[in-house]
Amino acid sequence: MKVDIEKVEDIIKHFKLEEDMTYLVRVKTASTNVEHKAILFVGFKNGNYCEIYNNTYDSPINLADVYSMKIMKKLVTLK
Repeated sequence: MKVDIEKVEDIIKHFKLEEDMTYLVRVKTASTNVEHKAILFVGFKNGNYCEIYNNTYDSPINLADVYSMKIMKKLVTLK
């Protein structure tokens, strides 16, 4: 299902993401990128500190910069 996203808060609301939570996700960082597994950390529901990690990335990717994403499962809270 495609969703029109204008800001990170829209992503958080659509997926019903929780603050201080980690998720296993499948993401594409560009239309030409291969879908791959990564870890999503949701810091705050306003979009701050929401980043995607993978051991092959040079640095974390901001949630706003993801091309597509599927939530596979909720992992653990980091409170």
